[in-house]
Amino acid sequence: MTRDLSLQAADSDNTALQSLLASAETGTPAYVLVDPMLGEPLLDIVHLPGCDLGALTHARERVWDRATFTVELAPDTPLDATQFPYLVELEGPTDPWWNTTFELAVRASSSCLTDGVEGDGGGTFPIGAWLISSMRQKDLAESLARLFRVNTEARTSARYLRLLDPRVMAWAGRVVGSARVSASLEGIRHWINLDLLGHVAMLESVGEHASPLRFTRGEWRSMEMGEAVHRSICMAIGLMIAEGTPVTLGLYERAEGALALADHAATRWPDLFKHPRDRQVWAALCLTRGNIGVHPAISQWIDELRDSDPESMLTVRKLGNPLAELTRTPVGTRSAGDVSSTLGRQT
Repeated sequence: MTRDLSLQAADSDNTALQSLLASAETGTPAYVLVDPMLGEPLLDIVHLPGCDLGALTHARERVWDRATFTVELAPDTPLDATQFPYLVELEGPTDPWWNTTFELAVRASSSCLTDGVEGDGGGTFPIGAWLISSMRQKDLAESLARLFRVNTEARTSARYLRLLDPRVMAWAGRVVGSARVSASLEGIRHWINLDLLGHVAMLESVGEHASPLRFTRGEWRSMEMGEAVHRSICMAIGLMIAEGTPVTLGLYERAEGALALADHAATRWPDLFKHPRDRQVWAALCLTRGNIGVHPAISQWIDELRDSDPESMLTVRKLGNPLAELTRTPVGTRSAGDVSSTLGRQT
């Protein structure tokens, strides 16, 4: 079962924090689930070259001033053990690390939205989730290791299902349904994280016995689209925020369709699609505008660009803002030539 604790008020950060704190249960252990794959969330934790996991764990516990427990992933996981996830045990509902880790998570969510379609939609989420569980620490870490093991009917070289990344968790919920994800939470009473807008979302386990999260071939194909989905959605949200328009709901539900529209556009204008981010920018614009490929001014504008400079190296990602401007304006109020002039002033 999924409970959406999203809040839309101007003070949503503070309200979301209160929602997070309300999830803490007196007497039930709580943990921060940390993803150090791309760096530690606390700069004071220094990972020196050649430092082994034991020394790094000691450094982590010194800086956090809390007990930590490494989630030991399968031996064939293509990561060094120092990059494995780990748990930080919190000391009750009043532990100040609730507030600090919340602020770190909000900062991470905000950073990937920067610059809209001029950005790359990427980001790191070192604070993966907050977990409420009465399991012993060692058992909880082993349960997470099983959850993070790729389990699919499809043939794949992937080994690590990085559900502690909130974007991956959200996409998995979309692909297989939140009920199946909840059913896979062995021994975890509550799984709490922040979505891309800094809203608190909670998954609740459905009982004592977990069901392995196994993907069909089709589901795994969708999961493999995850990076393109995440980046397109981040760019779309960033664009909507920059334009001061309400963030459209159902972005995950429409993401695959938007990427399919980008693929169709790439067959029509292949010279504009040279890099995966070209596809993602187009998809982001489709998420905010609808199918921009049928916008009456688009073909005219692209033809004008080709006629003016047949050897142009322009691609969709370099045209992000002009495309956003052209497709934002109602038909008939701004010409393709006006936008071409704007592009000329920018280059």
